[in-house]
Amino acid sequence: MRPIRPDARRRQLLRMTALLAAAAAVPGRSFAGDRAAPEARLRWAVDTAGRNDDAAFELGEPIIIRLEVWVSTWFQAPVDFPATLATESAIVEEIGGSPEAGFDDIDGRRWTGLIRRYRVHPLQPGELVLAPPAALEILPGRGDGRPLRASSPAPLRLAVRVPKGAEGLKPFVAARALALQQQWEPAPDPDQGWQVGDMLLRRITLVTDAPSPLPPTVPALASVEGTELQRHSAPTRTAEADSARTVQEHVATYVLKAPGELHLPAVELAWWDLDQRKVRISQLPGRTVKVSAASMPADPFAEPGSGLEAEVPDDSHRAVTAQAWRWIPTGALALALAPLAWRHRSALAAAIRRPLQRLHASETTARWRLRRACLQSRPAQAAAALRVWLQTLDPALRRRIRADTACAEAMEALVRHLHGPQAPQRPAHWNGPALWHAVQRARAALPKTQDLDAALPELNPRMQGDAKLPHPASRR
Repeated sequence: MRPIRPDARRRQLLRMTALLAAAAAVPGRSFAGDRAAPEARLRWAVDTAGRNDDAAFELGEPIIIRLEVWVSTWFQAPVDFPATLATESAIVEEIGGSPEAGFDDIDGRRWTGLIRRYRVHPLQPGELVLAPPAALEILPGRGDGRPLRASSPAPLRLAVRVPKGAEGLKPFVAARALALQQQWEPAPDPDQGWQVGDMLLRRITLVTDAPSPLPPTVPALASVEGTELQRHSAPTRTAEADSARTVQEHVATYVLKAPGELHLPAVELAWWDLDQRKVRISQLPGRTVKVSAASMPADPFAEPGSGLEAEVPDDSHRAVTAQAWRWIPTGALALALAPLAWRHRSALAAAIRRPLQRLHASETTARWRLRRACLQSRPAQAAAALRVWLQTLDPALRRRIRADTACAEAMEALVRHLHGPQAPQRPAHWNGPALWHAVQRARAALPKTQDLDAALPELNPRMQGDAKLPHPASRR
């Protein structure tokens, strides 16, 4: 290789210096530009994919908003996006998932961005104004470690109108599918008779897949003349997790107050079909009932003036007068037999006392009375029958019955139901069959009579020293 002359080496150095100077003169590509302070920008816009930009938005149609955060370097920490956007005429919800990452060339430099989307549901027609979010804290790379605050963009102003053909819907409700269902309790029966004081329960269910978080609502049920409407609770709304359906339930009871033919109202709901672009009406039929006057006496606990204390004519004196002649022969016979009964009063009393004692002292009879009272859920009669049945048992058996855990709990529940305080958190309900089943199980577990006799001590125990002496009974 030929050696490079000093003049040629000098010319190469000058040429390299000129190239470096030219590269440094290019804007945005210099080393100084790469080490410039990072910048941050905040911008937002409407996601108009698949629609005309100039067309106004319609009620019932969700609007997608993009909120974008850009930095001239990269992100050292995630951005805390707001959960909603400030507005008074719409409901805004954040679309779930992680923010979308993006890149863009701005002013000849490569910027990094994070994009968060929001779903906006307008509530009324007119101009919809979305206020910009508050300043977000952004921590870019190649900075001094302090977060940046990008300036807020201008508010978004969107035009919202009622769909053509739905101008008469007030309030405006929209859905893609809607169904109304109802259930009567008791079910309609043409042969059923109704009286004043009877009640009809009406359960209305609304099922919809409305895209708005404010789905259609069933019109409020109004009271009808001759009835009293009792709402059980506020309408309940539930969203099914495995689908986009929303279910509402309204429950009310009609109390029949006056006789005559009563027409319970039908339910009608007008709504906008988003798929077919037209107004649809969902209806539920009403019900007609014929109410007669109450044949039972008035409620003794009704307050005066409530209309429930209807006067019932007292015809008892007529029945007594019409059947008084039947008591005359009975009275004459009783007067004729009175001297004979007085003469043999001791034998007569003994003859009457013996079957009564057998009747009351029988364990089987007392137990069957307890069974009937328990299965019919009559607490007062069950308590009396239980007391009598326990008295017919042997004291050892009685102690075993009371020591049984299930019987003790059932007896305590009966006593608390009859005499204990009615706490608001504990329903005043007594389970009669539970007491009877507990008694049955405890009685089946009792030992036989001969087992109890073997466990008892001897009536005349002999001393150990007298074991060789004959028993007094053997001397006879």
